[in-house]
Amino acid sequence: MQLSIYYIVFGLGLRGGGDKLIEGVPFIIHLITGLFPWLFISQSINSGAVAINKNIGILSKMQFPSSVFISVSITNNIINLFITTTLIFIISLMNNFVPWWHYLYFIYFLFSSVILLYGLSLITSTLVIVVKDTKNVLQNLIRMFFFVSPIFWSVQESSPLLQKIAILNPFSYLIEIYRISFVHTDLSVIHWSNHVYFF
Repeated sequence: MQLSIYYIVFGLGLRGGGDKLIEGVPFIIHLITGLFPWLFISQSINSGAVAINKNIGILSKMQFPSSVFISVSITNNIINLFITTTLIFIISLMNNFVPWWHYLYFIYFLFSSVILLYGLSLITSTLVIVVKDTKNVLQNLIRMFFFVSPIFWSVQESSPLLQKIAILNPFSYLIEIYRISFVHTDLSVIHWSNHVYFF
């Protein structure tokens, strides 16, 4: 349902037609290869931020690392990611978008995103306990990052200002890696300095 709304608004509405190609792929493919990893990222951040606070009662009764709850919340979102990625993988195979070895980039995407999300969750889950309004601030920040990440638009076809924002945005990096895994053959879209900056 979410995908349909975004396609109607951004594909048919703002772009004036969903049949236009973005970096050599139809807009709908560009949209889902941006939206699915973003849903994984945003849901992991949201669930990771409240993971400890939701289970504070269990933690007060038993002695074990509280970070276990963060790991469980991210793992649940990884399962959802695998389900949506299966659909993209089938579409990619049917259309021969990329050589077979590009699919290995998905493992790199998973590794990179889990490191970032786990680190962010450790910080935000602590802040949520100390400052209750952190959850509201976090939701607003996620909404902001949603629009400055290349989900609906292409980094290569955007203005210089948006390109600079995308370079500084770690979520843009992850979305581009995800797209390289399944639909984009051009590896030069991510410079070596982007890898260094991300890590």
